[in-house]
Amino acid sequence: MADSEVLKKLKDIPFKIQTASLKERREVVEEIRNLLSTPGITEPAVRFVCRLLVLTLHRYRDSTSQSYIKSLVAHLAATHREWTLKALLPVLLEISEQLKNTASSKSICQSGLYALRWSTVLIDGTIKSTEENGVDYNTLVISQANLLAAITAYGDHRKSDKAYSMLHTSWVSIGKAKLSKWIEVLLATPPDSGPQICVTFSILCRHLQQIGDGETIEQHKTKMLESFTKSVISVKSRPNANYIKGCHDLLSQLNSGDVRDALLPALHKAMLRSPETIVQAVGQVFASLNVELDGLAVDIGKSLIVNLHSKDEWVRGEALCALERLAARCRQPAAARALLTHAFAEYNGASGKLTSSEDKIAVLNGVSCLRALPVSGADRLALFSEVATQLGRVLDSESHERTLCVALDTLQRWTAGLGVTLPDKMLDIFKKNLSAKSTTQVVRTMYMSMVAAGVRACGASPAQADVLQPVLSKAVDKAAQQPLQHLVVSEGICAMLCLAQLDAARSLPTRGQWAALTHADKHVLLHDRVLAAATDDVLMQVVLLCRTVLENYQSVASEPNSPVYRAFVLVLLSPIKTVRTSAVEEVKALLANEDRVLIARNLALKLNEVLEEGKVFNTKEKTPTDDKAAGEVTGKMILDCVQALCSFKGYPEKDSQDLALSVLPSCHHPLAVAVNQHAWVKLVNYLGHDPKKLVSLYSNNLKNKYIVDYVPNDVSD
Repeated sequence: MADSEVLKKLKDIPFKIQTASLKERREVVEEIRNLLSTPGITEPAVRFVCRLLVLTLHRYRDSTSQSYIKSLVAHLAATHREWTLKALLPVLLEISEQLKNTASSKSICQSGLYALRWSTVLIDGTIKSTEENGVDYNTLVISQANLLAAITAYGDHRKSDKAYSMLHTSWVSIGKAKLSKWIEVLLATPPDSGPQICVTFSILCRHLQQIGDGETIEQHKTKMLESFTKSVISVKSRPNANYIKGCHDLLSQLNSGDVRDALLPALHKAMLRSPETIVQAVGQVFASLNVELDGLAVDIGKSLIVNLHSKDEWVRGEALCALERLAARCRQPAAARALLTHAFAEYNGASGKLTSSEDKIAVLNGVSCLRALPVSGADRLALFSEVATQLGRVLDSESHERTLCVALDTLQRWTAGLGVTLPDKMLDIFKKNLSAKSTTQVVRTMYMSMVAAGVRACGASPAQADVLQPVLSKAVDKAAQQPLQHLVVSEGICAMLCLAQLDAARSLPTRGQWAALTHADKHVLLHDRVLAAATDDVLMQVVLLCRTVLENYQSVASEPNSPVYRAFVLVLLSPIKTVRTSAVEEVKALLANEDRVLIARNLALKLNEVLEEGKVFNTKEKTPTDDKAAGEVTGKMILDCVQALCSFKGYPEKDSQDLALSVLPSCHHPLAVAVNQHAWVKLVNYLGHDPKKLVSLYSNNLKNKYIVDYVPNDVSD
């Protein structure tokens, strides 16, 4: 067939190929393949077909349509190798540059994956088993690098892993000798060409590590790191943090010398020049390293601490995150102490007096995040002692309520992992400041919460318990006398939690304060109105109180109508995500024991009761935020609660069956059914029972309960 006839037949293809019909797409691709197979085909026709592929990139979004295009590329590579390489590589380069320079989105990322697949199909057909004549490696490698950058920029790790899988398979198939061409092109590219080069280097590191070729990585690591610092760190505009995540495999190969000599100087220089530009990148870099930084990073840590009270809220948040990641890499006590000392020096005015309470709170949050320092034993105790001393001074001199609360929260968080009984310094702060003039009711509650957290994390000696119990009992008594004062009751909740933790002899039920927690009619601490008005922090204390009481007091656990069960269910259904997540974790830990099935069943029955009442769906008396948007329970919350109650599979068979039947109403609540109508069946299978056999076994009971004796209510209607 003459070339003019082929081009004439191809004339209508650009319109046909854009059809939405899968059948017509298949037909038009078949038509193109037939034309390409005709004798006498020339280069212009092949070039025309290669240009047509651009029209399909953003239209063919399903796997079937893409399979047609991949088959066409494979056909081109097999039948017209040299012309295809000459025509398709520039097309891929043009596509890659457009995608790389376009704002990242899910669509752009997916288009990058499609184009990257075309490039690997082209490699398989033209390079894998043939000579390298006619291959423009520079265009091919840069195209794939640009496409990788477009995919990585979106930040979807699954798509990034898929891109790596494509390239890894392709590189394995062509062999190490031909792969060296990729390394040569990347090394020849100027190191400041853009993040696409260092991202591709990182993918290469992952590939070489997987095939056991660490020698090549060591050979070129210096150039790779130079590309990273010049393309991502030493830049004038804020780099995309996803590029740094994409360089994880490169950064994880660095040793202490590489970090000390090349990476940290670049980071430090960038922080001094423009911290608001690079602060997020600093945190991502620290998260990717596999070396201990210790004294190497103290200077950068100081810069991060200064930026904790930046005028830019975004910078403050990123500086806090970066400081925590840096702290996790400092094992040497000297480096840890230096960071801590500088943080308190900043609070005390090392860079100018902090006049705003928000600035003070920001620096205290930095002190809190330094608890991530991986220092243990006597060194940890020494750091805690310094923290307690400095925070004691803050508590003595400060009068702003929120700043005091943050200082106490910081001290509370530092108690984790001390490995000793409650430190005396914490107890001294509690006794000294609880009755201070600056101690408002909210701050008193925070003091109680701090001591409860300290006792939970460290335990307490008998002498310390003797000192604490009268103060705590007094707080609970005060709450019982003023049940309508929500702040007073909140203090009582925290005090009761601490009392329960200190009660080694389990004698608390014999005291008068016990009625405020468990009495069916006189209970105050866990009343619905208290929970509705409680802050997030107090609700977290409620979660811990419920678990502690049910775990340690059989008299409460065996009482299905105890207020503790109801309160636990309400926090499990809390519209506040942090509270709900904590409650789910605690209830799973509580029920992970064979002898806890009674507690699980009582909680399940109480959940049914609460859902049947419908009161839980009322908006909470709080200002809505993202976490508590409408203050309403959703079907997913109900199912998450049910799954937490049935998470343990080690109960005896009969008890496990009873538990499965107990959650039947909750799983079939209208909101739960709207999310997953097969939730109960899946749950029964998870517990190791056959749903049909279980229903058959208890059919009479189920008929009587849900048909014969059933009384409909507003929720079921």
